[in-house]
Amino acid sequence: MARSRRAAQSAPQEVLVPEAEQPYAVPENWRWVRLGYGYEITSSKRIHKSDWRGSGVPFYRTRELVKLSKYGFVDNELFIENELYESIKETYGVPQIEDILISGVGTIGVPYVVSDKKSFYFKDGNIIWLKSNKIFNSLFIFYLYKTPFMYSQIHDMASGTTVDTYTIVNAKKTMVPLPPRAEQERIVARIESLFARLDKAREKVDAVLGRCAARKAALLHKAFSGELTTAWRKARGIGLESWKKKTLGDIIKVSSGKSLTIKKMVSNGDIPVYGGNGIAGYHNDYNVNGKVIVIGRVGFYCGSVHAIEGKAWVTDNALIVSAITNEKFEFLKVLLDFCNLGQYSRSTAQPVISGTTIYPIKIYLPSREEQAEIVRILDELLARERRAQEAAERVAARIEQIKRAVLTKAFRGELGTNDPAEPAALTEQGSLSLA
Repeated sequence: MARSRRAAQSAPQEVLVPEAEQPYAVPENWRWVRLGYGYEITSSKRIHKSDWRGSGVPFYRTRELVKLSKYGFVDNELFIENELYESIKETYGVPQIEDILISGVGTIGVPYVVSDKKSFYFKDGNIIWLKSNKIFNSLFIFYLYKTPFMYSQIHDMASGTTVDTYTIVNAKKTMVPLPPRAEQERIVARIESLFARLDKAREKVDAVLGRCAARKAALLHKAFSGELTTAWRKARGIGLESWKKKTLGDIIKVSSGKSLTIKKMVSNGDIPVYGGNGIAGYHNDYNVNGKVIVIGRVGFYCGSVHAIEGKAWVTDNALIVSAITNEKFEFLKVLLDFCNLGQYSRSTAQPVISGTTIYPIKIYLPSREEQAEIVRILDELLARERRAQEAAERVAARIEQIKRAVLTKAFRGELGTNDPAEPAALTEQGSLSLA
């Protein structure tokens, strides 16, 4: 209750977003406020690397937080001693149920709501701690952080140089819509009901994609073990000794794409923007042209491989592949797929790969004639898988579009849940009178 009283005493100019700055219109009984009104925003006590252990109380960095947000659990590898945790708990406090943690470095703006009393602690500087004042339903804020509006807002605030940073100061001044508390709860219930149905559909899509991936992996294994072209070599009187031992660094070089913020992408552009997971938007300029392979460089899609034809902008979330030797474009694509590059990532705040990490990967390289035969056979065998995969990916993309649309409508008061007769937000908490 003490937190709520402190928030209630805030001066109006520190709480309300001036009308001229409000991003969009909301129902009359909603208000635009700064996030610092509803939460005490801070971070953790500093834990030194020397305090990290292999067992004890779980200790989370950005990478663990992202997995917790996405999956609800994480196989943690870092811990602190129980005695240290208890000392911190007694002196400084630890996250409580309904508090929210937000990733603040690298992959910024990812939310995690504390939902149980299991002990854990987290890294200072990497993660922002929102201590609940009970003004917001924490799941309301959780889903709000998943909207395109919030993504754009916090990335515009990002103050990092080599890496994006969402600071405590910026979190406090982040603009959020505040409906009456009962409406927040109805919005959360409506979102979760709609998402439950969409998630069931997505499970079926993922099952299709999983089967496609398994069949593709089996075929690639046959291709790069030589089994797929056994008959081809036998007909020519050659054996596997014709394959030469190399490293990826012997045949390719990679370079990072160029930074491009969400703000600079344009809805009416006709040049695709490629990030780590394929097309991320559109632009009016390009930095590659022709047949190009790009590799996801950082984050969840680190190591994913994509082929581009024509003009495109490749962001610094991806690596651009240049061939050193005269290997066929199509062969390089399937070879890089087979290498499963994500497994070679370094772990900092999040997985990342570079030329340094992938150049030493050992490969066996067939002759260019056999490369062409491998590609020909794979094209025939994988054609059906590609069609099934592309159809499933279109459905998956549509599901994600629907989710984004639901979230956009939810935080504009357009889900049909708002009761205009309810007292306006802020006045119902007895904190500010806007009459």
